[in-house]
Order: sequence, then structure tokens, then C-alpha cells
Amino acid sequence: MYAYTVLTQSAWATPSKEHQVKAAIMYNLARFSEWKTKGTSQQDKLPNTDFTLCVAHSGMREALQSLSGKPIHGRVLVVQVLRHASEISASCNIAFLSEEEAQSLDLIALADLGVLTVGDGDTFLEQHGCISIHRYGSKLGFSINRNAMAHANVHPSSKILRLSAKVR
Repeated sequence: MYAYTVLTQSAWATPSKEHQVKAAIMYNLARFSEWKTKGTSQQDKLPNTDFTLCVAHSGMREALQSLSGKPIHGRVLVVQVLRHASEISASCNIAFLSEEEAQSLDLIALADLGVLTVGDGDTFLEQHGCISIHRYGSKLGFSINRNAMAHANVHPSSKILRLSAKVR
């Protein structure tokens, strides 16, 4: 969970390094959140299914694909690479969206499907995105839209709330 504090200014020269840190943040945000479905924990209801992370943004694909196979909530994390962000569906537990992708989608409709949306745009939370990953000087951090997360039936742990730069 502390991955966002280790990146120094010199590391920004390598874009893939920033993407790797964003991927680590996403993984830990998913690990420390709970998906609920109709009053029952999704982890309990679907223990033998994959945990699916969807991505269409080409810059983040490689970094997120490195997470494939990791354990999460007693399930196996699978990265589903989409041709276009409009292909995000209820089969996605979590989805990464670029700023451009987020502006072209109805994030409320994705929350209705139970998808935790994570983005990196300045207006992502205002668009009803759940979690925004962003820079703070030479570090990466994240902010949370608690209402959007609740709409998606995803509940952040107290640890996530404490580490969040901003909770709206």
C-alpha cells in the first residue's frame, strides 16, 4: 500500500516506472476493498471465480498484465485487455480508464454494474469515478469518491481511507 511513496523525481523519466507504481497502487486498492453483492460479500459468494481487472489504455496494459496470477480475495487476478473501454462489462471487477476514456463513458452506468473504476484524470472523481491516481510532486497518491464506490457496492478499508490524499 505504500508503493506510491517510493518513486523519486528521477524515476519519472521512465514512463513504464510510473505505470508500474500505478499498477501496484491498483492492486493494493483492490486487496483492501470489499465487493458486496446484494448484501453478501462477493468474495464469499464467488470464491472459485477469477477476479478480473479490465484495461484498454495502451500505456497501462503492460504494467497491469504483470499483476496476472496474483491472489486477491482468495481468487486469481486475471487481466482482461480490451480493444476499447466501451467493452467494459459486469465481468470486470475493476477497470483502469485514461482521462480520455473516462470522458467518453458513463461512469455511473459502470458503477451500476459493480465495476470499481480507477483513473488518472484531473476530473475523474467529479465524473463519478471511484478512485483517481495522481501525482503529488515527485510521488503518486490517490483520492477516493466514496459515493461512487458505494454506488458500485465496493467498500474501502479504513487503511485505504487513511492513506487517501482526499476522500469526497
